[in-house]
Amino acid sequence: MTKEELAFWNSYIAEDEAADFIGRSPRTLQEWRQKGRGPKYYRTVTGIRYTRHDLREDAEAGVAYSTRDYACHQRKPLEVRAS
Repeated sequence: MTKEELAFWNSYIAEDEAADFIGRSPRTLQEWRQKGRGPKYYRTVTGIRYTRHDLREDAEAGVAYSTRDYACHQRKPLEVRAS
């Protein structure tokens, strides 16, 4: 992976951009944080931040390979949009 690719996946992004990246609303991310669910986030002096790496990792964790697997998950898997 190049330095530019690493920077893309590991840089902090704002809540609005993170929500757009996963195809959800910022409000959904807020609700997930309040319930202790969803992707890992970071609280900084400028607000809540995410990394694309963490968003993608969370989306991949929600992948089910059978209906029995899917029943174990508390929410639908996220769809990550390519930028």
